[in-house]
Amino acid sequence: MRVNRIKNAVVWSFLVFIAIYLLGCEKSSEFNIPCHVRAALPENYMAEPVSNLIGYVTDVRQKSDIETYRHIDHFPDLMVFAEPEEVKLIQDIYNEIGFTAEYKEGNKETYEFYRKKYERLLREGLIVYRKDGESSIMEDRYDLEELVTNSPDMYFFDMDEDGAPELCIADTAGTFVCKYDPETDGYVSWYDNITSGGCILGSRKIGYSHNDDEEYLNQMDEDGQIEIRIEYAALMRPQRYIVSIPGYMERLQKGQIPESMKRKLYYDGQNYFVRVTKEQYGDLIQGLHEAREQASQHTVPLSYFIEDIEDEEYQSKYNLNYKPEHR
Repeated sequence: MRVNRIKNAVVWSFLVFIAIYLLGCEKSSEFNIPCHVRAALPENYMAEPVSNLIGYVTDVRQKSDIETYRHIDHFPDLMVFAEPEEVKLIQDIYNEIGFTAEYKEGNKETYEFYRKKYERLLREGLIVYRKDGESSIMEDRYDLEELVTNSPDMYFFDMDEDGAPELCIADTAGTFVCKYDPETDGYVSWYDNITSGGCILGSRKIGYSHNDDEEYLNQMDEDGQIEIRIEYAALMRPQRYIVSIPGYMERLQKGQIPESMKRKLYYDGQNYFVRVTKEQYGDLIQGLHEAREQASQHTVPLSYFIEDIEDEEYQSKYNLNYKPEHR
């Protein structure tokens, strides 16, 4: 009996230990540290300055796989910094992708034909359809009164590189690219996104900025789907700067990225990120900011499509208030 009581006591002690351990794996109110890292830290880690723990956390992560999180906002407070040579590698990858592309003209001889087709779209308020045949969410974006009121950035060039120009619109209501289909004499949505902060950066490239704390560069394929994404984010409380590594797994398999970099990666289910310093973050995102500044040189006014829109008689007829200075 005495032996059984001792065994029971040992079993219960073990179960209590497991319960306490699992509770300790819950997110700390002060620091968001992964369970496997917290379990390996010294008991007084909460009293240690974060800078004193970076090396220790690095040693712990060498023994684990890449951490996966539901969202970048769930990344741990203690994140390992990338080494300078690794940041240089990321910069080379970004330069290879490019932040801007040529605003390709396509076949200039067809421009007038397509310009008139888009003029008809804007004047008559025709419906734009998605590729699946459903009405596009952006059909009201081609409403003439809306365009006059909101004065969006408008572009007219070969966005999808098929030789024919597309009508592109970017403003606070979203980013939209419309194709004219000569076979059906109709209009198709090549790309539509109601997220604000979009900017057309050339053929098959679109940039986004969300309050300067999260920015993207999307390189699209010929069908308007995201092919490559570069993502930047400034995380708060505590402040951390992270950048993504496009095509990480493919580059790793090709030997373009060292295996050792795996210990510094954080995964949100879509992209692989590393932590960089504020200065490095500024250098890595500079190309995207420069591309956005240059984009305004390629916009066209609404009057490019509707030449008589500046006439008082036309504006009065359709109750418009278009002014050239809107552009």
